[in-house]
Amino acid sequence: MKSSAFFSASFLDRMEKIRKDRSAVSDLRKSDYTRYIVIDSDRHLVPEKNPGEPVYVNYPRLNKFPEMINNSILLGRYDGNYYFAAPAETTFIATIDKNTDNIKFRDIRWILPEFGRINGSLLTMAKSMVHWSNRVKFCGKCGSPTELINGGSSKKCKNPDCGEEYFPRIEPSIIVLVEYEGDAFLARQVTWREGFYSTLAGFVETSESLEEAVIREVKEESDIDIEQPVYFGSDPWPFPASLMLGFFAKAKSKDFKLDENELETGRWFKPKEYLTLIKSGEVKPSLPVSISFRLISRWIKKETGQNLGEIIEKL
Repeated sequence: MKSSAFFSASFLDRMEKIRKDRSAVSDLRKSDYTRYIVIDSDRHLVPEKNPGEPVYVNYPRLNKFPEMINNSILLGRYDGNYYFAAPAETTFIATIDKNTDNIKFRDIRWILPEFGRINGSLLTMAKSMVHWSNRVKFCGKCGSPTELINGGSSKKCKNPDCGEEYFPRIEPSIIVLVEYEGDAFLARQVTWREGFYSTLAGFVETSESLEEAVIREVKEESDIDIEQPVYFGSDPWPFPASLMLGFFAKAKSKDFKLDENELETGRWFKPKEYLTLIKSGEVKPSLPVSISFRLISRWIKKETGQNLGEIIEKL
């Protein structure tokens, strides 16, 4: 099934059987068809003059940094190439800082749409896996170092008396567009870009259903009472490791009171008013690659018949 989620890597063959063969994975790391995605914290390698293109590093260039190769994580195979995520060493970063190839490390979150879905999914998947691996360098049970196994899809404690195994952590979060008689409630956090409004969102807590999480989060953040949460769809959100679960919900009234620790401001938007503010630049839309954008687009289409994506492309 083809996913409409931008960050979904459903196109990727994750090579489950090959992952379990340590020797085969080692050979793939040296293949002429292997592309390394090098990650420095939240930063990716991009061309200095055209940051919307990814930089994939081949084995001959990375061969001088054996630890990066040994710690690389097999993402999978696509279109005849093998993709690995590699955490950047300080010495490698220094070579990039001094290089004459006109490439650099950069946080690409706000330019992700420029990469297209295939490259964007691969880059963010690599970032998530490296982020997870860096956080599980030691066993949480006995404190011993861990090592990558199964091509990096999991890690295992090196202590033979322990052997605890760890898997990439995924954090489920709900995201919801709240409606009342055709209007939508959108809000913004103080750290967001000026003019940026989005749907409400929050993490799912222990011992609650998704629908209960929707009701609780909306109440906590805006004091809005809602009913009839309706599931919309899901989207991996690799910042750093969320799975966003989208909903629409009906408010019982327009009364609200913001939690100022969570939100700077929030308001109800009429559909045509929202489009007018988007066109004027007074309000900034969610990233087109986000599920928030898909939720808002569905609302706009339902209420006005217009395509939000096409409107934004013309701006």
